[in-house]
Amino acid sequence: MTINDPIKFVSLRDDPNYLKSFHFLTARIPVYYYIGMNNQSILLNDANVRKAVAYTLDVDQIINDLMHGTAIRTVGPINPGKSYYNQGIAPRPQDLKKAKELLSSAGWEDSNNNGIVDKMIDGNLHELVLRFFVTQQELGRKTALLHQESARKVGIQIDLVTKPDFNIISKEHLATGDYELVASGSRISPADYDPYQNWHSDNYQVGSNFLGFANDQADRIIEQIRAEEDPSKRAELYNEFQQIIHDQQPAIFLFSPAKLIIVNNLFNAQAAERRPGYFENHFSLTP
Repeated sequence: MTINDPIKFVSLRDDPNYLKSFHFLTARIPVYYYIGMNNQSILLNDANVRKAVAYTLDVDQIINDLMHGTAIRTVGPINPGKSYYNQGIAPRPQDLKKAKELLSSAGWEDSNNNGIVDKMIDGNLHELVLRFFVTQQELGRKTALLHQESARKVGIQIDLVTKPDFNIISKEHLATGDYELVASGSRISPADYDPYQNWHSDNYQVGSNFLGFANDQADRIIEQIRAEEDPSKRAELYNEFQQIIHDQQPAIFLFSPAKLIIVNNLFNAQAAERRPGYFENHFSLTP
């Protein structure tokens, strides 16, 4: 049985009565959740501001409290289970002091003492007020509320905007660039990852690069990844790409969830990343 609710899964797993009859599998799946940032927005087109926004969020708290420890934190769009995932990049912790320093270095200060940092841009005073688009799904809403609370402490105002479903957000806001933050997720092919569609500047406004991420060095590396046939050289390019993504912070990468499966002790089962979450050819009766 697949369990979609991490709370229920953990409560059953920790119950000695259930352990007598069942064993519990956590199968990593090629999906990651993230908070997308509009890199073309005048409020978020500075990497230091995007980093500041990232430093306000306690991702570990989300994993522990909302996912009950069943997810793995990630630093970019490449699945942590891949051999070319850059293990040398440390996830950004919540650091409100660092967030304030980055905002200040980017020219954002609370000039009118109203609790929200502001900055003169093209002759107009802009306050750092970010609309966070979410659907009615519980995970996205709770994540946005936690982010709203912590960001307020450094002078960033986050306003939640709830839409009935993600298709509406995508059509009315992502496609038009009319947003600042969005709760989203992405499924990755089990094959080698191709960043071109989502992260190359060619695909801004015409492809899936709805975050508006544009970086010349990243573009060159993405093109090299597509042409390089040597696995070791491709791995080096993937590492470079992930470092650029981390340095530019086009999104706040959260975690890769797990498929939560309960198996009767009458059977042996081994977790697998691909569907259905276990190796079918190894599924067998317990001797």
